[in-house]
Amino acid sequence: MTEPLVSFVVIGLDEAAHLAAAIASVRAQEPGQGASEIVYVDSGSRDGSPEIACEAGVDAVLAIDRAGASAARARNTGLARARGRFVQFV
Repeated sequence: MTEPLVSFVVIGLDEAAHLAAAIASVRAQEPGQGASEIVYVDSGSRDGSPEIACEAGVDAVLAIDRAGASAARARNTGLARARGRFVQFV
C-alpha cells in the first residue's frame, strides 16, 4: 500500500452536528485519488461522532479517553497514526 501525500487529522468531541460537513470539506481539498487520508480522533463523544466519521468513510477512527482529553493529546494521537508525507490538522 502506498503512503498518502497528505494526512488530514480531524479531532473532535461531540461534533455530530458539524462532523459530516467538515469531513466533506476536507474531501474537497484532497489532492487526488489515493493521495491523502483522513484520520479522525475522537475525545470521548457521546453523540455518535465516531459512527458519523465511519459512515463518512474516513480512513481511521481513533478514540482517546474523555478524562484527560485535550486538543494536543488528540492531535498527537492522530499524528502517531498518520502515514502521509505532510500532515494537516483540522
